[in-house]
Amino acid sequence: MQCRVLFPLRDRSRFIAGYIAVALSITSVHAQTPKPLEGESVSVALNAVTTSGIGEPVARAELVQAPQGLQIVIVATRLPVGPHGFHVHEVGNCGPKEKDGKMEAAGAAGGHYDPEQTGKHAGPDKGGHKGDLPLLNITEDGDQQRSAFVVRGLTLAEIRGRSLMIHAGGDTYSDEPPMGGGGARIACGVIP
Repeated sequence: MQCRVLFPLRDRSRFIAGYIAVALSITSVHAQTPKPLEGESVSVALNAVTTSGIGEPVARAELVQAPQGLQIVIVATRLPVGPHGFHVHEVGNCGPKEKDGKMEAAGAAGGHYDPEQTGKHAGPDKGGHKGDLPLLNITEDGDQQRSAFVVRGLTLAEIRGRSLMIHAGGDTYSDEPPMGGGGARIACGVIP
């Protein structure tokens, strides 16, 4: 036996119009969800930072969403020679901020990006801060030793509005010395 529900023509029109409205609203919700777009890219100017404020540009980072993760290319122009800790920080603000009674360069950027709240500094792709990036090693000619690297598990969509930070010293990717021993923050840029 076949059962059919019959609607008068005007009720069917209202039903169809309502169905279309619901379908369109679901589509618009999905369209608002940020997804990493392969090939999407941004350029981040990294400026010198001091306890007095933000200075001149010293480097540039090109961030490109790649299939395997976030590709980062550093073009260093005026960074000191040697190894430097490099991280994504929580807040997109490179201004100084008071910490423990003293002004800290780029202190307004907060700590390392750690959305899983691991509380540990373990290095890229090692289960600690998601904002731990590969060490920068600036050569005598002012270039980054490795011109590009890919950070798996990190997307451009999730770090937009945060900051990139370069530290004065190298990084041991451990919590001893604190934050891997990178020391002072010397360059910072907000990720658009």
